[in-house]
Amino acid sequence: MDKSPARCFNLLFLEEDEEYMDDLLVTMRRRQPASIGQHTASTQPLVAARGRLRLCSKSLVFEPYSVEEPVLKFPFKKMENAKMGALGNEIVIKVSEVIKMKTIVHGGKTRCTSQFTYDRKNRRLLNVMNSLYSEYDEEIRSIDNSTIDQKIPLFERILSNFDEHEEGSSPAGSKVSGEVRTSVGDMRASVGDVRPSVSGGAPFVYFFQCDGAASSAKKLREVYGIMVRIKVAMVVHEKQMEILIREKKRKQEGGPSAGGIGAGVGVGVGVVGGEGPLPHHAERDSRHDRGAAAGASPTAQSPSRSGSQPQNSIKEIHLEKYIERMMEKLTENIKFDISSIGLHERIITNRMEGYWVFKISPLLRTKGLLNITNKFIYFQANPNFTNKKEKKWKTESILHVFKRIIIMKPNALEIIFDHESKKKYSSLYVEFVQYGDREQIISVLKRINPQCFFIEENKNFVYAIQKKWEGGAISNYEYIDFINCIAGRSRKDFSQYPVFPWILCDYTREELNLNDDSMYRNLRKPVGCLNTDRLNSLIEKMQDHDYFYGSHYSTLAYVVYFLIRLHPECQLKLQSGKFDTLSRIFLSIEGTFNTALNANSSFIELIPEFYEDNEDFLKNLLNISSNEGNIHDVVLPKWSSSAKDFLTKMKNALESNYANKHLNEWINIIFGYKQSGQIAKENFNLFHPLTYMHTILNEKLSTANYKSHRERIRQEEENEFERNFNEKIKSLITTMPSKALKTQLHEFGQCPFQIFREHHVCRKPSVTFRYREDIRNAPWYYSPVFNQVLRDLFFRRKRRRDLRMRRRLLSRSALGGGADASQGEGEDEDEEEGEEEEEDEEDDEEEYEDDADDDEGEEDNYAEQERQRRYDEVGLGGGPPHGAPPGGGAALPDGAGEEPLRGKNKRRGPAASAPLAQEVTHTKVTHTRRREAETEAYGGEYLQTYQWKLHRSDHFPCVVKGVGYNQSNVCFVCNNGFIKIITHGDLIRSEMKNNNNLISLKIGDENFSCVASAQGNYLVGTSSGNVVLLNPQSILKVNEGGAANSGEAANSGEAANSGDCSNT
Repeated sequence: MDKSPARCFNLLFLEEDEEYMDDLLVTMRRRQPASIGQHTASTQPLVAARGRLRLCSKSLVFEPYSVEEPVLKFPFKKMENAKMGALGNEIVIKVSEVIKMKTIVHGGKTRCTSQFTYDRKNRRLLNVMNSLYSEYDEEIRSIDNSTIDQKIPLFERILSNFDEHEEGSSPAGSKVSGEVRTSVGDMRASVGDVRPSVSGGAPFVYFFQCDGAASSAKKLREVYGIMVRIKVAMVVHEKQMEILIREKKRKQEGGPSAGGIGAGVGVGVGVVGGEGPLPHHAERDSRHDRGAAAGASPTAQSPSRSGSQPQNSIKEIHLEKYIERMMEKLTENIKFDISSIGLHERIITNRMEGYWVFKISPLLRTKGLLNITNKFIYFQANPNFTNKKEKKWKTESILHVFKRIIIMKPNALEIIFDHESKKKYSSLYVEFVQYGDREQIISVLKRINPQCFFIEENKNFVYAIQKKWEGGAISNYEYIDFINCIAGRSRKDFSQYPVFPWILCDYTREELNLNDDSMYRNLRKPVGCLNTDRLNSLIEKMQDHDYFYGSHYSTLAYVVYFLIRLHPECQLKLQSGKFDTLSRIFLSIEGTFNTALNANSSFIELIPEFYEDNEDFLKNLLNISSNEGNIHDVVLPKWSSSAKDFLTKMKNALESNYANKHLNEWINIIFGYKQSGQIAKENFNLFHPLTYMHTILNEKLSTANYKSHRERIRQEEENEFERNFNEKIKSLITTMPSKALKTQLHEFGQCPFQIFREHHVCRKPSVTFRYREDIRNAPWYYSPVFNQVLRDLFFRRKRRRDLRMRRRLLSRSALGGGADASQGEGEDEDEEEGEEEEEDEEDDEEEYEDDADDDEGEEDNYAEQERQRRYDEVGLGGGPPHGAPPGGGAALPDGAGEEPLRGKNKRRGPAASAPLAQEVTHTKVTHTRRREAETEAYGGEYLQTYQWKLHRSDHFPCVVKGVGYNQSNVCFVCNNGFIKIITHGDLIRSEMKNNNNLISLKIGDENFSCVASAQGNYLVGTSSGNVVLLNPQSILKVNEGGAANSGEAANSGEAANSGDCSNT
């Protein structure tokens, strides 16, 4: 017998800003409509179903176990009565509206492909409802968030006052067992008909009974208590609004009405909406305005009061804050469940109980606990409504981490993971409840993978990638995908989705010729300028505003519009349970482009799916239907034979010669210097001021290191237009209600971050286009070119940073040791001479602007980061790092590129070497003291600290990758390409200091990784996959007299090993 598919609760069933709270297993019963001859409730048949009752902050949801039955939703605002049963194991509710949601299980996921159905009963007359609460007006006036809980019993009596003829008897006590049906066939609704069925008579009565266990009854009572508190708070808030409006009308009688109270500036001001098949925001505007008015406080909607308030002033209930406080109490004792981690895992954060976050996915925010072990990143949803205990991602798969902004809050991170297929987009997007928690997680992620924040924190990476794109090393798709990512766009956030351009402009021809420039859109202009007549009309209509377009080119609604066939639930949530009319659904490519070209309120650009490999967003694979009929596959242009062929031609068009020549112009408009300011106005590229909020915030949050001196001067000399524009934004923020502002920022589009301040370069003419049928596009994260550039820049910067630290320590030791001036000058000259090759290697990086500015500040943190990294290895790993002294002493920072000295291993006198040894001793003692304090905090007396006495220091300015030895000498190989050899006799002769007894040589440009001894010789492995055979006697024989001539030794070593390097 086949196992029936399991349905998983879908959070998209909830309203906007509605929180999931708790659930339990129940049996649901409801009374059937009375048939002819039935007059009493006791004779009405009962319908029963087994399932889960889910408590949310704005509704109750019943989810039957049978996937054939619809999910039932009972909004609290439509709930008239509620009470506990006599036995304490049953909740009875009476509602005037029931929402039915038909679901299917597709691909192992619960999907909703049909519109919601609303069953409604006529509510009791308003005066009857008001009469129940009219005698409590004085109590309602004095209720606020601090006193509401004291009044709950008072209003609970009204809430539980069922009319006797409507209540009937509890089905639990009914003796007519034959009337209880096991199916709920008549619960099913004709989901295709979105129009609510309204009938007269008594409202719907539902019974939810738990099993006989005491724990279940206790949990049912807790659910009932929370439900009553929320419902009472809603009633009190509504009554306070009614009293306030009534008193305002009374005051205004006989005088002029005050206008403009509570008015907010919308994005659609001055724009004609509703043209063409694209969704417009008129309905959403009105709905959110009503929601903002209902959710606003009386103080915000009434004229400001000065001085002391009158005695009969009305206190206010902040409903959202009240529910938020309730949620905090429910989760205050919840901690990260450590039973989820494996036997060999350990938590590497400093908070065992975890971090509260919201996991972000399209139109969803799932609350839970985040924690990190040495192997996985864990997320445990709480409350957990899924079939899995937690989700986890391998830490070794972390590629990149980016800081994100969500609705003006810079408290989010997006972690990009490697994926086996190298095609699928894999990431974790989390928003932290506390801003400080994000900074703690950032420090942990940097210790796991030091490279993961390199792109986020180093502007020069952008220009390195730009140079690769300019030369044709990466595709146009990869470059635009990359720019979107660093500009704050993400696939997990529909309100800030990646933006791609319309490349083609002709979707009517029979054949597509990609060598014909007339087939392409003008990339120098924004979409709003492509139609001259429309532009002139907009200029005339918007002449009193500082912008041209009231709607944006990338909004949440536009993304849902394009992806309705992949994510139908998202549009159902946006449109309150129904699909948009067929005239405004994504039906054809040609129709969508014509609307973007001609409509006065549509300036839409494309999404990346149009230039990728998956054509599912063009097909109705889920069999989605609206009240007007089935939503068919997208109608394609005549020049494409199938959805796959259409995407192949779109991908080739993006890589065409025309795109190579002009794509930089489009980048200037969307991500570049034409995005904002006076030059944007001159290019007719200004949108509503609120669409620039995240761009402005990102610029303010960016450190001064990201700005060159020239950019800072430009900011100080900001022109009058930009100052006025920013003042307009400030005015909107301060005057708009917070809920309306949040809606505007979330749903009406945000410009990407401005990445380029100057004109973007064009691709080189040598980059030519060749049509490819097998063209494939994948996210930029998996491109080998990007990864190679990242490795090169990261390790180059690390070498430079190490070299600067070495200079500082050497200069401090020279100043503090009282060395002879002539000796010090000789050392400085030798140091400068030895660093010339390193500077030559860095010439290619210095051409990038602000290179020195980017490094500023990082040097100061480098020593602390290195100390923290080593400490973590000790404190979290249970022992000192590999190669570290047991006492916890710290070595000097590693040299980054020791070159063969011009003097070839010059001898340095004791006067020059002594200060270095003293500095090393001081550094070790200081670090040991820090380690002792930190060890006491973490390990107490379990770890012992030893004080070492330094007699001698042979410092290697590099990282030793391997040590080999034979009967007479020892060989050290370093990460910077140097080999150092020393005899056993020289090694133990402590009077020879300052590396004079080391012979140092460099073979070509190889960097070494390991060494092994073989019959008196050494086999040295390189990072490039080669093996070097080294004969130490050919190097050391010139040193038999005790006075080493390093120049001869090095030359001998190079000569002896020429030709010994072979590929493995």
